[in-house]
Amino acid sequence: MSRSVAKSRAIDLLSLMQLEDYSQKEIETLSGGMKRRLVLARALLTKPKILFLDEPTTGLDPQARHWFWNELRNLQKQGTTLFITTHYMEEAEELCGRILIMNKGRAVAEGAPRDIITSHVGREVVEFDIDPEKMDQYIGQIKSKFSYQVMRNRLKLFLRDNQTAADALNELSSPNITLRKASLNDVFLKISGYELND
Repeated sequence: MSRSVAKSRAIDLLSLMQLEDYSQKEIETLSGGMKRRLVLARALLTKPKILFLDEPTTGLDPQARHWFWNELRNLQKQGTTLFITTHYMEEAEELCGRILIMNKGRAVAEGAPRDIITSHVGREVVEFDIDPEKMDQYIGQIKSKFSYQVMRNRLKLFLRDNQTAADALNELSSPNITLRKASLNDVFLKISGYELND
């Protein structure tokens, strides 16, 4: 790449990353989010066909993260293949067409995000607090019907296509009941547990 082409491309990328007003600043004076955007701009200088990104949005606030994701989606639409390593399951679910989940150095799940979610945890998740003294009795009633995970005094029930929250909560009184769509976070926590792994 000639010097003139590199300079023109750098100007275009600084504009794309909304960094043109900071082009004369020292890198050390930029914020963490600006540094992340600058790293992406530098990676795109040669118009790569394949781009490897290691934890691309670590340290970014939610607004900057969503902006960054949008730019990565635009790269995908232009034909760039992205390989991303991330601890943010939401990021993987948002950006990746195919995912490999690792736990303790071993591959434990692989495939399209929605397929992994459906096969490991189902369609929806019901979460609720339960009295520890009633936990064993309640699990005894539901364990043949539902896949579940206990997280201290909180129980997560994973609902398959033919199951409803009403089925799961029949005759149960509990505060803080949540019904939500299943996610890759649920898959990872089900596979790895919720205790911290070193």
